[in-house]
Amino acid sequence: MKEEAYIKEAKKRVKKVKDFWAHFWSWAITSIFLVALNLFTSPGYLWAFFPIAGWGLGLAFHYFDVFGYPGFSKDWEEKALKREALRLKERAQELNLDEPEEEEKLELPQMEKEKNYIDDELV
Repeated sequence: MKEEAYIKEAKKRVKKVKDFWAHFWSWAITSIFLVALNLFTSPGYLWAFFPIAGWGLGLAFHYFDVFGYPGFSKDWEEKALKREALRLKERAQELNLDEPEEEEKLELPQMEKEKNYIDDELV
């Protein structure tokens, strides 16, 4: 059963990668066409830059969706969490915070004596 789940997940992943590359090549070919059209029709004004840049921004988001953000993968996040937990543990040991200090616990009658509010003011 687990094998089928891995295969299903692998197919989804391969489809996402394949769709990204199809998106990339359609952007690249269309960009070349737009630059050629731009240079042929109005070489003084490079208007092709705008649709190429806009579509390229969308392509960049598609890339991040498929391949993740550089340097910030799930693996990176897990390593960072382990590193931070270890750092906090070492810091607590340095400050002897592992052993909680004895707190003075007030009994209910003592708490009633020390209250500094009026019951009617509570919402």
